[in-house]
Formats: sequence, C-alpha cells, structure tokens
Amino acid sequence: MAYCRDDTDPSEQQTQMDIQTALVVLEMHDQLLCTLTTTSIRKQYRRLALKCHPDKNGNSPEACSAFHRLTEAYEMVSELVSDTDSDSD
Repeated sequence: MAYCRDDTDPSEQQTQMDIQTALVVLEMHDQLLCTLTTTSIRKQYRRLALKCHPDKNGNSPEACSAFHRLTEAYEMVSELVSDTDSDSD
C-alpha cells in the first residue's frame, strides 16, 4: 500500500486556509456555521474522503493534494465547531 508524502518545501506551503475556504472544500459553504454539528461535518468529510482518497485514484498527486486539503479543512471546521459547542455549555 502506497501512501502520499508531502514532498513540498515547508517555505512553499500555503498558510493555513481560512474558514470560508474550508467550508467550500467540504462543500458546506451554503450552511450557516452556527448550524453545523460535529456529526454533520464528519459525515460530509467521510463522503468526500471516499471519493478523493489516493488509494481510490491510483495514488495520483492530484488525489493526494485534494485529500490533504480536505483533511485540513475537516480538522479546521470540526475544531471550530467543537470549540463552539463547548463554549455554549
């Protein structure tokens, strides 16, 4: 089983994406941030991850890049939503 490696120079990597970009990557840009739940974000991430996972796409560089971008978006949005959930307690 082959795994994607990030061979880019750290100085060439983009800065962390903003929340709007993350919602677009997760295809959740039409929803209000306050209505998102950790469950809905996880379901959407899993659905998209199955489509763009490198193992399903011949380990192409484009699939690796898309999968890493999707994962970064998921981590950002889920962290933000979980922080919001804990603040409302």
